[in-house]
Amino acid sequence: MTIDTTKRGLRCRAKKTLRAHEATIEADTQGTVVHEVDNLDRRMILVKWDNDASLYVFPEEIEIVGDE
Repeated sequence: MTIDTTKRGLRCRAKKTLRAHEATIEADTQGTVVHEVDNLDRRMILVKWDNDASLYVFPEEIEIVGDE
């Protein structure tokens, strides 16, 4: 497993509603990238959402909108 922090602090938004046990993130909710993880040929991004939830998402589920 590899952790990449080069995009830490970039602002992003959810392209669609994301559902997980931890939280439901509505489309257009914004957050901040914490880090990216490569594991078993899958790339996931940990996002700290503005509603205080943290959730791993796939890159295609978010859009980078700027930096913090």
